[in-house]
Amino acid sequence: MISIALVEHSCEARSKYIEARPLPSFYMEDFSILGITVTDYPTAQAFLRQTGYTIIPRPGGGDINLQHISHLPKLLKQLNEHGIDATVSDVADTIYQA
Repeated sequence: MISIALVEHSCEARSKYIEARPLPSFYMEDFSILGITVTDYPTAQAFLRQTGYTIIPRPGGGDINLQHISHLPKLLKQLNEHGIDATVSDVADTIYQA
């Protein structure tokens, strides 16, 4: 089983999510956290729960449990077909990486 972040597509939501996550002691500019950004987090969360996905609440968003990474395209398709704009992106792009 894997876990992937689900956050609203906003700097504020991504920042809250990152602040609550432990970061490695040493990281470079290549550090990232793969996640799904959505245009409407409350609607996306409710829809995914109704569809049978488990979402673990986190500050600024949540983590979706998937049986395998190969299920990700289906999840994105379901969100987009439900009218929720969803894309896979780096959630950690809001932290300073020098």
